[in-house]
Amino acid sequence: MHELRRIHQAKSSKKCVSGFFKHVLHRPLFIIAISMLLLSACTGTAPRPDKPSTQLEQRAFNAVQAENFDDAAQLYQELAAASNDEGLKFEWLIKSAQSYFKANQNDLSAEVLAKLDINRLTTQQLLQRQILVAELAIEQRDYERGQIALNFDIPEQTDTATRIKIHKLRIVIANALNQRINAAKSHVALAPLLSNQQIKHFNQQTLWQLLQSAPLEDLEMAQSKAFDNDTLGWLQLAIITKRPAQQASRSLNEWLQFFPSHPADQLIVDSVLARQNYAAYRPASIALLLPLNGPLSNAAKAIRDGFLAAYYQGDHSSTPSIRIYDVTNADGQVRDDVYTVYQNAVNEGAEFVIGPLSKNAIDSLAFRSDLSTPLLALNYISGERQPNDLVFQFGLSPEDEARQVAERAWQDGHRQAIALTPEGDWGERMQTAFADHWESLGGILVESRQYDANSSDFSRPLRSMLQLNLSQTRKRSLQQQMGLELHFEPRRRHDADFVFLAAFPRQGRLLKPQLKFHRASNLPVYASSHIFTGTIDAEADRDINDVIFCDTLWTIDPASSALRQQVTSLWPQNSQYQIRLYALGADTFQLIPHINELQQSEYYAYEGQTGILSMDNQRRLRRQLSWAKINNGIPVKLASPEVTTTPLITP
Repeated sequence: MHELRRIHQAKSSKKCVSGFFKHVLHRPLFIIAISMLLLSACTGTAPRPDKPSTQLEQRAFNAVQAENFDDAAQLYQELAAASNDEGLKFEWLIKSAQSYFKANQNDLSAEVLAKLDINRLTTQQLLQRQILVAELAIEQRDYERGQIALNFDIPEQTDTATRIKIHKLRIVIANALNQRINAAKSHVALAPLLSNQQIKHFNQQTLWQLLQSAPLEDLEMAQSKAFDNDTLGWLQLAIITKRPAQQASRSLNEWLQFFPSHPADQLIVDSVLARQNYAAYRPASIALLLPLNGPLSNAAKAIRDGFLAAYYQGDHSSTPSIRIYDVTNADGQVRDDVYTVYQNAVNEGAEFVIGPLSKNAIDSLAFRSDLSTPLLALNYISGERQPNDLVFQFGLSPEDEARQVAERAWQDGHRQAIALTPEGDWGERMQTAFADHWESLGGILVESRQYDANSSDFSRPLRSMLQLNLSQTRKRSLQQQMGLELHFEPRRRHDADFVFLAAFPRQGRLLKPQLKFHRASNLPVYASSHIFTGTIDAEADRDINDVIFCDTLWTIDPASSALRQQVTSLWPQNSQYQIRLYALGADTFQLIPHINELQQSEYYAYEGQTGILSMDNQRRLRRQLSWAKINNGIPVKLASPEVTTTPLITP
């Protein structure tokens, strides 16, 4: 068994944390050793310092409550140094390491961990150590190290909260390593530990999406090694979906007999059965209805070119014919009679129509009763009216992104939010979408503030939002009462644990530094894709360092798609600022064969260029986006959260 080496404080957290992990270079030996230690560790519990009993403990407790984690970590080390009880000493050291981690002092956290003698820890202490090792590895994006740290059987006496945390960390790591079946297995293990029915449903949906996206050979290999009934049932159900329809129907009947009490939602089982009745939809002729002149022309041309790039990359054995129709007048305005253009396309043989783009044009078509050919609108209809059954809706909805920010922040453990949005219609829509969904998840919106997007100095809304003005008022009141000039450092409010920022690049690059100046540097900032231009500009985007935002994988990881690379080579200038619209165009072509399957079940998802796509019961396509964090001015892809909920979003 390798002894943990002491780590000397380094100038860089990356260097120090990397050094900490050198003790696990021999993976098999480490896994065996940790497993044996967990089995043989002292099963008694060390004295738990949960309630402060001394002045020093009270100070540490107060520091944690005030989120002064640096101070708390140092106080816990003082408690450890003063303790004669070995078990309690280790408990204080673990709390110190955890506090340093919360303070983003990863190097110091690793240094404290290195002081623990893993051979003398209780089972609970060893588990907490391994969890923190994994969290440090995730922060370093060293996911293989994190996986090694959590590669053990969870002891039977482990409490539910710790079990949940371990499974969630395993899911994050497996997603980051693209180990879909490993992630799915952890979702299976997580399911019986969840009490909230909505979260249980989200967990099961994500599990099913992972299994559907896994290759057949991987599913069959995992099935041969599965040892518990629930996992085996899930794997076999996923394998059935990969088989030809006639064989799948027979296999599903056998599955139902063999797994009569399986926890799979009946809707999932029904979707597998229904899928056998749907063949890929392949229209012989497709029409695009786009505003190729006027104010929407740049967006329309990007969508058109993305569509054509996907078309020419496709399977030419079943390539449809394509016709493109301009829906604008000579003055660049969208025609009032878009239905006439639609009908002309149908008369000329179109079996599937894509477009139009503007909401007004879509509204003029979507509610007509005389539509005869399926229509994939490139935006969402206004209001709540039900469109014609042949109308599908697909676009880059900013409201959807606001909802996904709410979900990501919730999954990251935040519960109390501040929303900062620009004045005007767009900002109000973003604020409403975020607030409504955040509160439906159980979150609390403690403050909502708007700013003037044309301004450069946001001191007034920020000071009010962060309640720095109240702090100044308290100072003046005390000075008047005491008749003394007081030394004063304004303090921001502490009832919020993150900020939702709706902003475009110029505003974001100004607001993020000003949040830091106004004493909110430790408040995480979450944003929609609009904060990032889509083009790497490390110098300019250093001002939005640490912002967490959702976006298409094309934008976050340009090397992830050969089609994306083709688009940027063909249209190097335009694609810099319109890359998301090119992705939308590509998806409009590539998802057509999957329209029937997407329509028949919310549990069917298609992995597109704009995100993971699913369809709600009003035939609106919803995107599940990827996530990134700005690091040194460059977006760095984040692991997926442990439970994804986007396919269930409704406006």
